[in-house]
Amino acid sequence: MTEQKKYDNDNEIALWVNDRKDSDRHPDLKGNAKVNGEEFWASAWKRKEDANERAPLLKISLTPKDAPKDTASYTNTAPAEDVVSKTNDKIPF
Repeated sequence: MTEQKKYDNDNEIALWVNDRKDSDRHPDLKGNAKVNGEEFWASAWKRKEDANERAPLLKISLTPKDAPKDTASYTNTAPAEDVVSKTNDKIPF
């Protein structure tokens, strides 16, 4: 018997229909991607029927699987300014 080679799925994306789509902002398709050995979550949106025919058929977004769930970056670490005290100081009575 010949030895079967292991399948290499590097630099490929696999997508399935998103059965949890609740709004237009949610992707139409979801899946996995592997690019240069790094694994990603893949989300894809189909072109709307009334869109320009020159618009892309599919828009794909890749998010690293090891990225934190909350990817928001908080750059302002200074405490919030006390607006009430400043306003009270300006009232003349």
